[in-house]
Amino acid sequence: MFKNKASLSLIFMILLDIWGCGTMAKENDTLSVPQKVSIEMPKALEVKATKNKKYLKVQKKESKKSTAYLALRDDVIFLEEQRVNVEINLLFINEIIFDIEQRCKDREKESICIIEENTLMFLFDQNLSNKLKTLSSENFGYELGDTLSFGKIEFTEHNTSNRYNYTLKMNTNFNSENSTSFERISWTKDEKLILSEYIEENSDVKNSIKINFSIKTDNSRKIVVDDSIFSKIDSSSDTFHFDMLKKADTAETYELNSTSLDIDSDANKNTFTSIGILSNLGGYLNFIGDFDGETFKENDTFDGNGNILSSSYCYSDMNCDLENEGDWLTD
Repeated sequence: MFKNKASLSLIFMILLDIWGCGTMAKENDTLSVPQKVSIEMPKALEVKATKNKKYLKVQKKESKKSTAYLALRDDVIFLEEQRVNVEINLLFINEIIFDIEQRCKDREKESICIIEENTLMFLFDQNLSNKLKTLSSENFGYELGDTLSFGKIEFTEHNTSNRYNYTLKMNTNFNSENSTSFERISWTKDEKLILSEYIEENSDVKNSIKINFSIKTDNSRKIVVDDSIFSKIDSSSDTFHFDMLKKADTAETYELNSTSLDIDSDANKNTFTSIGILSNLGGYLNFIGDFDGETFKENDTFDGNGNILSSSYCYSDMNCDLENEGDWLTD
């Protein structure tokens, strides 16, 4: 999306609760993109993003949480890391959104407004540096005084028949003749519908991350995330689906469904599914896994702080009946 001498790019994704305003530049309106992206998880699944894999392993070793619960927490850690990526990207996009507005405001609807590579630039100053530090402690290679420039940008205002009002697409190719990638976000004026998509493809693999976000009429919020990686070399694949609804109730109830599917080059499949309801009053999670032909099931109940109240489980090679939870083992 943008460049400096380190030629860095970040994945642009919209996750869970999205705040801000987004209106096309007509009359007294001002064009903007969502300014903040935040994950509001139930207490039972709250985590903090970290790049320190050793720390994560220590957390797992010392934790008394169930194995299946920790696997779901790993998914949440992945989502939290992407939230940080999103807010960093939005921070930079906000620096040039006024220029996009000025260049594209007079275009006809459904007509793509193209802004060529290296046209829009901004200065990495102390103020921007301070904002970046509040989002991440990672050193991205930017120095005060650097001029950062965007790749090719395409902006479109849609007709009323379209589900979304606006679409912004950014080319994220960097010095690679064998790889293509882009980031695209579509949103409505009231931001009750948002679609974010990142696609990267080369001769070996294709990676796609898609997020659908919506605010319902009762003010409940829903997020659907689909992440996939497909190998063109050996036909192996890795797909991840995360579906969560946050209800507009005093208990802050969440309904979730998470599924992972791995297929190796020999067409062997490993699956992991989580289904449950969580709130600040408590809840439950049901897990089902199939790893190399071995089935695993686990059901956990939690209090409002995420502490496990009860846990029962059964493996296909254990002396228990997978279809009768009353026969499962307990911790």
